[in-house]
Amino acid sequence: MEAEEISNHHGIANLFPRSVPHTLDKQQLLESQNCSETPSLSPTQWQELFSGHTPQRFEDKPKQACLHTEHSQQTPPVVSFDIDSILGFVTSPANSSPRDSVLFCFPLSRWFDVIFYPAVRQVYSVDRLQHLPASYRHALATGRAPKVEDRLLETPSYRTQLRMAYFLPPQGLQQLWGRILAAVLQPGLQDFRDPELFVEAKGTKLLFKYPDAPSDLLAVRENFDCKLHHVLDFSHICSDRLYVDVSNETCPLHDSVPSPEAQTYLWRRCCIRHHLDHLYDGNIPKSGQNFYHESMLRDAGGMTTLTPPTSRLRRGGILYDQMYSLTKEIIDAARTFPFL
Repeated sequence: MEAEEISNHHGIANLFPRSVPHTLDKQQLLESQNCSETPSLSPTQWQELFSGHTPQRFEDKPKQACLHTEHSQQTPPVVSFDIDSILGFVTSPANSSPRDSVLFCFPLSRWFDVIFYPAVRQVYSVDRLQHLPASYRHALATGRAPKVEDRLLETPSYRTQLRMAYFLPPQGLQQLWGRILAAVLQPGLQDFRDPELFVEAKGTKLLFKYPDAPSDLLAVRENFDCKLHHVLDFSHICSDRLYVDVSNETCPLHDSVPSPEAQTYLWRRCCIRHHLDHLYDGNIPKSGQNFYHESMLRDAGGMTTLTPPTSRLRRGGILYDQMYSLTKEIIDAARTFPFL
């Protein structure tokens, strides 16, 4: 942490020349016609705009703005819990192994065309097979079609694909798995032997929220456990290899925000430090923590902390902890960080 000196704190208004357009103090968005009315910026001013500081005025000073100079109305928080994602293994492929755990294009095509699809055709009837891809290339084309159908040309730099999902009746799954295990024993398919199954679900925040008591972690966990046992047969799941992403959310109380604009809380360095002190009983590990700045703000950011293998947290089942604001959702959607 840097020394908390008055000269070390700079508000956003002091970081930019007045000739640089900005919208932080405006209620409306900066539209194209407003932007065209602003004077053209010199290369130095563009550098100041995107780097977040004026080099001549702030040498040897932090390049991020400080939060304490930007005050907002205090809003009471509301805390809730949910389950963000689930990952479970029958036998864990996460162990170190000389075998590949990822199938690329050619091995994946062999898996589908030589092992999986022939087994599916032996188990399910034609009325179901007609709705499944006929081959790996068919499935690949189906996954890419929704992204390129509105483009005149698909170029090597633009080759994206959607994640497609197909549902098979549960009555034939046991027979299907047995035929797959028999198929991988055939000559020439030794690289597919000992296959493993896993279950995965992501983006389940709304599914596992508990409306009756959203701030009661025990009630949320019991509700999640009840729903999960209704979906999964735990006789086939190794409970010690089931990973659950538990989320603790702090949001402004709905009626306490006077402005119609969306608001979110930000993590400050002192808050993150306090959380780590509580998490590790005051003995924070010297490694395993990664801090991420929030745009141009010096004191705001997020952190990922990986629990040491010998710690009581790891022994208790906690692998890592993440602290971030909901602005991460926007960055994840755009796959682009601002000001980079």
